[in-house]
Amino acid sequence: MPRQKLIILGIGALVLAVLSIILFIIDSDQQVIQTEEVNTANTEEPAPDIESEETTTREEPVNVETSEENTSDVPSAQEDSYRSAAQEALEEYTPEENDPFTQEAFEEQALLFTIYQQIREDSSSEDTSPEEAAEWISLELTGWKDFAEENYDFSYDSGSFNEFVSEEQALTLEEDAEVRLFIDELEEADEELGRRQLEFQFALPYIWHEIQEEAASEYDVNPDNTSEWNQLYFEIEQRVFEDIAEDNPEFFEGNTDS
Repeated sequence: MPRQKLIILGIGALVLAVLSIILFIIDSDQQVIQTEEVNTANTEEPAPDIESEETTTREEPVNVETSEENTSDVPSAQEDSYRSAAQEALEEYTPEENDPFTQEAFEEQALLFTIYQQIREDSSSEDTSPEEAAEWISLELTGWKDFAEENYDFSYDSGSFNEFVSEEQALTLEEDAEVRLFIDELEEADEELGRRQLEFQFALPYIWHEIQEEAASEYDVNPDNTSEWNQLYFEIEQRVFEDIAEDNPEFFEGNTDS
């Protein structure tokens, strides 16, 4: 069992590392954590109350193009492979309807995406199940959300999330056919399903986008110093992981056992 937990941690850390990399490739002509982004991070309207937020989530889909124009650079056979894998994944597992930005939603979307990737790669792990990997991934994303809510002025707002994805992540989606076409297929099956997957894919960069100005002020970071910005992110990441370990010791039990 300890060995399995270590493997789960490794898989979860790897997937979250990939999500973290999104922060470093938002724009090819800018540095990892943008000064301009920091200066405008908190210009969105205040978050509405929970009831109105849920209504907005359902009525205002994110304006991210997934049309033929965006898929024209993907070979037809490859596009068919992505879409077929997405459909097969949905046949194998369909997430329950969950509130946005919750651990339950993250876990179910992580599981669906893991199944999709395994189908595409025609592979599976003998040491850990997709369910176990999804649990760890959701734990990390929830850890970031909880940390941001407890330490900074963060609360999930569907309007600011829509704006963030449309303005800051459109290029990322355009260049990542695997994710874009997966979300496209989910939206065709169920708009809310596609929405939850979009939130899962961009939860981490969105949270960081929303809290980085406060974090920079707390750590007295020089906006013109790229290395300080990079160090700031990793400092916050370390604090998040420490909180996760403290709140979920069962996931770290046996790390020193053999």
